Amino acid sequence: CKISDGEKNKSCRKHFLSMIKKIIWGLSLLGSVCACGQTVSGFENVISKVDSSYNGNKKDQGVVSGAGHFWNSYNSKYGSWNGFSFSSKTDTVIGKWSNQYSSISGNGATNSMSYAVAYSSAQITFTESIIGDSIYGFSLNNSTYAYKTIRDGNVFSKKFGGASGNDTDFLE
Repeated sequence: CKISDGEKNKSCRKHFLSMIKKIIWGLSLLGSVCACGQTVSGFENVISKVDSSYNGNKKDQGVVSGAGHFWNSYNSKYGSWNGFSFSSKTDTVIGKWSNQYSSISGNGATNSMSYAVAYSSAQITFTESIIGDSIYGFSLNNSTYAYKTIRDGNVFSKKFGGASGNDTDFLE
């Protein structure tokens, strides 16, 4: 389907937008997000120690950085989280769930040490924005876990393209 084909492909565009929204589960929001053209959200103030991560276990409901509130929800019963966690993990080798906080590039945008990791229903609220503001920069990268799972498959999914490389696949 082509996104530019006009009215007849509304369902295709809706599916495409839904797919894009869901891609964020395995992507790392790297380095910085710019809002209002001047305010930068960076994460070195959240994670200042190399090879560490914070998944919201203090139940603070996320972090405010620059003009953005990066929401997080932590479930202490299961030790799980959704929304945003923050990391300086650098492992680009291990493609398992235990390495969910590492970026496949081993760092954040523009070589920054710390970055946000998005998972399931990640939301950012811009605290200083006004109607008409624009986001001028937003850097994304796969986590090591997502990258290796897409490339190689795992016990829960086959690799993209299947064994032959010709299977139709998409990330939803």
